[in-house]
Amino acid sequence: MSSNQQRNKGYALLQKMGWKAGQGLGVKEEGVKEPIQVNEATDTRGLGKKTQEDQYIREVGRKRKTTDGERIAQETSEEREARESRVRKRQAQEREIKAIRDAFYCSICDKRYAKVTEWDNHLSSYDHNHKKRLKEMQSVQRTQMDDAARDREKRREAKELARMQQALSRQASRSAKEVTNDKEKDFSMEKRTGDIDPELEMGKPVKLSFGKKKKGLGRVVQKK
Repeated sequence: MSSNQQRNKGYALLQKMGWKAGQGLGVKEEGVKEPIQVNEATDTRGLGKKTQEDQYIREVGRKRKTTDGERIAQETSEEREARESRVRKRQAQEREIKAIRDAFYCSICDKRYAKVTEWDNHLSSYDHNHKKRLKEMQSVQRTQMDDAARDREKRREAKELARMQQALSRQASRSAKEVTNDKEKDFSMEKRTGDIDPELEMGKPVKLSFGKKKKGLGRVVQKK
């Protein structure tokens, strides 16, 4: 028993009649031992509205809500045609609304408007124009960076082509020099072999002759 209940008049009257805390009411103490709790109404619906809502809640909770698949499986041909007609009508309305809204869509700010006045105010706003200028500046910078990258690639390719041409030129000059040296070697060998006696080349013996001094008949001049 709380202190508030001990101070109320009903509690005092029960005590005067001989009742004690924890005992039941009645001569044989078979009654309730605790006072009946009074539920305080915290809403303003009234008894009729509350009863109606409680009854509706009980009816809804009594029957399980069917799913879309179950309803489609149980529907008749007329119901299916009506449902498909509603779907087509709703899709047409959504496409029409989307087409209207796309005319008032700002891709720069990613905002969509439904009224012409709102659209005009947005186009003349500082936020829209600032983002527009920023996007244009970024586009120009991106183009410049792409051009610079292409120029660097062209210079790199030109250098690579020049190195390849130089390497081919050196290779061609080296090959020409080797051919010239081979020709000079062949010519010198032919010249040396041309000075040799053919008989020696053929392996024939060579006769060696030594010149003899011929004695001439001289006239003797006598001294007188």
